[in-house]
Amino acid sequence: MRTYLRLLSAVALVCATAGSARAQSTPDTTDVNYPIDGAIIGISLAGAYLFTLMPVDTDRSWESELFGTFDQRLRGRFSKRAAKISDATLVLTVTTPMLEQLGRDVDGRTGERAMIYGQTFALNLAGTAAVKYIVKRPRPYTYSESESVVRYAADAGKDSHVSFYSGHASIAFSSAVAGSYLYAADSTSRAGKASAWLVNITLAAATANLRVRAGKHFYSDVVIGALIGSALGYAVPAFHAGDAGVYTPSALELGAIAGGVVLGTAASQLIPLGETGGTKMTLAPAMIKGGTGLAISGSLK
Repeated sequence: MRTYLRLLSAVALVCATAGSARAQSTPDTTDVNYPIDGAIIGISLAGAYLFTLMPVDTDRSWESELFGTFDQRLRGRFSKRAAKISDATLVLTVTTPMLEQLGRDVDGRTGERAMIYGQTFALNLAGTAAVKYIVKRPRPYTYSESESVVRYAADAGKDSHVSFYSGHASIAFSSAVAGSYLYAADSTSRAGKASAWLVNITLAAATANLRVRAGKHFYSDVVIGALIGSALGYAVPAFHAGDAGVYTPSALELGAIAGGVVLGTAASQLIPLGETGGTKMTLAPAMIKGGTGLAISGSLK
């Protein structure tokens, strides 16, 4: 939850500057009502907080899992390093679309795009919190018999039983899709649009897969979280579409989306999870003229 609060602070800072923007004379790709949309953000965040106050039975276990043996084989898995890396990739996934906007010319719709992006984040956070605290699914690591992991689960309290669905996956994919949509809808560069989708989806897929490797979520948690996040990430900007109409990704962009899922999953699967030593790797967004890129640096041992 602390990771979500840090991200919320960053998104709120962006939205706080949105009110100063003015529409341009060119066909609008966005349509925002600041008082109403701001109220929706506030209500959503308040709702998300209220759901976290619900009681959770931390002694409860499930007899079966949603994806059967695919989920069950993850029981007992735990990696603190994977969890920390997934937190870092989530931050990158949420902040990269903001950097992409800063890398282009600021125009009259910048504020509206920021408001839509913030609303996507808030609505997703509320929906995720609601499902998590209603379903109360134990995380994979709660099935571990390791003394250190048992202590970790006890210290986690209610958080140990809010596995379904993955907040990291839903937030990552909603941010990636919404950010890419908002960038592409106001861009004339085919390469820039495709690169935005590729980078954002790659980071989102890496985040989701690392949550499984961390023992924080089952496959069903991240798959459903990613699908719901993606749907919301597209629906909110589409609902706010202006006179230009709802934006539809091109075949090249759809290919970039598919490539991002494969690349992010594969790259995150190759990261060694030993607590010490091993390969050191850093993923970071790289802004280039007319688009965005992904910088990978590190050392092999």
